[in-house]
Amino acid sequence: MPLPQKYYAHGKLLITGEYAVLDGALALAFPTKMGQWLELDTYPNPKHTQWNSFDVHQQIWFSCLLSEDLHILKTNDTEKAKRLLSLLHEVIVLSPSFKNVLQGTSVHTRLEFDRHWGLGSSSTLIQLLSQWADINPYLLLKNSFKGSGYDIACASANGPILYQLIHDTPQITPISFPTEFLSNGYFVYLGNKQLSDQEIKKYSELKFDRELLRQQITEITNQLAQVNNGVKFCALLEKHEDLISQAIGYPKVKDRLFPTIKGTFKSLGAWGGDFVLFIGTESQIQKIKKMGYSTILPWSDMLRLN
Repeated sequence: MPLPQKYYAHGKLLITGEYAVLDGALALAFPTKMGQWLELDTYPNPKHTQWNSFDVHQQIWFSCLLSEDLHILKTNDTEKAKRLLSLLHEVIVLSPSFKNVLQGTSVHTRLEFDRHWGLGSSSTLIQLLSQWADINPYLLLKNSFKGSGYDIACASANGPILYQLIHDTPQITPISFPTEFLSNGYFVYLGNKQLSDQEIKKYSELKFDRELLRQQITEITNQLAQVNNGVKFCALLEKHEDLISQAIGYPKVKDRLFPTIKGTFKSLGAWGGDFVLFIGTESQIQKIKKMGYSTILPWSDMLRLN
């Protein structure tokens, strides 16, 4: 049976459970409206594999040509080509016949979001390759980039999910999330992309009561999944922000960057890098823009909400 010519995966945002999800805390996560495509075509040389990655502006940001034995014949970025090869080798470990599938194939990946935004260019690629090779994406993640796997869950989700690792096994529960009270929710891009694997390593070396934090974050996530008013929602986010700040020893983003802005700020994912959630008025948004943060997306424009 011939494989389909296109595959798609959603980007991701982790609203609760950053860091603590690695220790089994319950997390609230959303797939984004923007994702990544993988499209297949025939390459003229039946032994070679051509790979081109296009950004949101339809410009090639990465390309490479691979030999029959998966050696790099040509590329515009050797380090990225080596990482791609490493990932492809892991796919082949899980599906040995995939090596033959690659031969004579032209692969195009296309991002719908800015690749610097941290919405999951790697996790969507893992999901896309797993769809193509018909393998378990969580095994591919475990053998390659590590991480909790919530981003892999988001890549194939159609709406918000509760995500939890129980004995290292992902537990995924789709939920309905009321958002009418969040018309004043925004995502503010900080412009300082974080490397998740480095942050995971730092977190793993910290000394604190992980079980207590797991319980506290799980309780907050359970409450957030049922809340239906903005005041309670913001109070829970601020409590979450306090707990993570104390655990990892990083200052809260409001204290560090936005002390004069009125509203609620919530760090997301690896602290200090990509987007933060802000809940506040339009007048405060204008103040944030004057501070130099020009990429600000309304909650409803960013997230898939069922």
